[in-house]
Amino acid sequence: MSNYDFMAPARWPDIPHITVVDAPCGAGKTSWAIDEMDRNPHQRYIFCTPFLEELKRIIRDSKVHCFVQPLNFEKSKLEHFEELLAQKRDVVVTHSTFLNATPRTMELMRAGNYILILDEALDTVADFNRLPAVEERRVPGIDTGDVQILLNGNQLRVGEKGKAEWIGGECGKSNYDEAIRLARLGNLYVVREAAFAWVLSPEMFRLFSQVYVLTYLFDGTTLKSYFDLMELPYRVAGIRREGEDLSLVEHSPAQDLEFRRAARELITIFDSPKLTYGWTELSKNWYKRNNTKKSKAFAEMRGHLRYFFRKVAKASAALNEIMWTCPTEFKEKLKGKGYICVGPITAEDKKDNTPQELKNLEKKRSCFVPCNAKATNDFGERWALAYCCNIFYLPMLEGLFADNGVAFDEERFALSCLVQWVWRSRIRNGKPIHLYIPSLRMREIFQAWLFEE
Repeated sequence: MSNYDFMAPARWPDIPHITVVDAPCGAGKTSWAIDEMDRNPHQRYIFCTPFLEELKRIIRDSKVHCFVQPLNFEKSKLEHFEELLAQKRDVVVTHSTFLNATPRTMELMRAGNYILILDEALDTVADFNRLPAVEERRVPGIDTGDVQILLNGNQLRVGEKGKAEWIGGECGKSNYDEAIRLARLGNLYVVREAAFAWVLSPEMFRLFSQVYVLTYLFDGTTLKSYFDLMELPYRVAGIRREGEDLSLVEHSPAQDLEFRRAARELITIFDSPKLTYGWTELSKNWYKRNNTKKSKAFAEMRGHLRYFFRKVAKASAALNEIMWTCPTEFKEKLKGKGYICVGPITAEDKKDNTPQELKNLEKKRSCFVPCNAKATNDFGERWALAYCCNIFYLPMLEGLFADNGVAFDEERFALSCLVQWVWRSRIRNGKPIHLYIPSLRMREIFQAWLFEE
């Protein structure tokens, strides 16, 4: 990597305007971002994060900028976001609201001359059938036959990189309305003439004078492959701490090695052949196959979890010591006595909190922590952990990258998901943990990373 001046103006042609700050959990990425924004009082910023708690932190800790969060009281969050952009305010926004940007939103961001700071990598690519509108049954899904009908009927044209262009003209209401809408917006891609993918327009990253991505294990993210697919140049930086001062420096493997060496001393990995699952087991498809009345797989796994928490770790849910995960749609099948929650919602809680606050409180007290949890400190006391997932990337989306000559490291992707989840626990505060990874594949991936020199 070149010796870039990381604070140099991004307008110079030899310096990419996208900087990926790839540093371990707890290195101070968000603190650096707050300091950097405060050093530039006349610059406008959009800070984008997956979690509401982090939005509150930016609003609270920024000493110079008066950040505002889009709300949905009288308008939708997107409409309020656009109103704030029109007023050229500094804005904190969730990933989901940012990704819902319309052409008008994009024009307002461009006109505002903003710098974008992304806390954690955005999900820039998705299976059409896993979009929220489809999963919530607000719009119908699309199968291979539907794709063929649209292609063979000369209604869709497939362009560069698989980008779909709608050429069918106006049509009445149909099951394809959402696909047509996305094609007209430039977000629909065809994968191997069999499936549709939603892909974020690369123009979103060209709206800003500078973009910073705060993440860890960037090479295991979809965003890395997306940048390569869209030929968006970027530079990778690390974080240097000198006393209370944080600065960007050239990315160095030495910082990562130091981080992993320290982590080895804090992690006790439970490894029992009798409580281990095979290379492809515990994937989402495995859970789906075993979601039958005859299957004993869930009962067996519940037994394994009870054994680990009670006999091995000797941990207590009531003392806020346990966290576990599996694919979210199967958590009710896997939860069991002794590892459900820290404590129930009380009458006093209901009296003192709004419905949304009660929902957030219930999440914080649950022993279950979603496997995609990032950028939250709500579980910083938990030390007995069970990660009951085996992460694979969707073959269809991997095909989108492969067909365009872009590499995607599936094992690194799985590792990134696992590490982010583990570091929601008290290890982020330098305290020891017990970790049960029943999937042989995930455990070997994690151990290879942890002990790599």
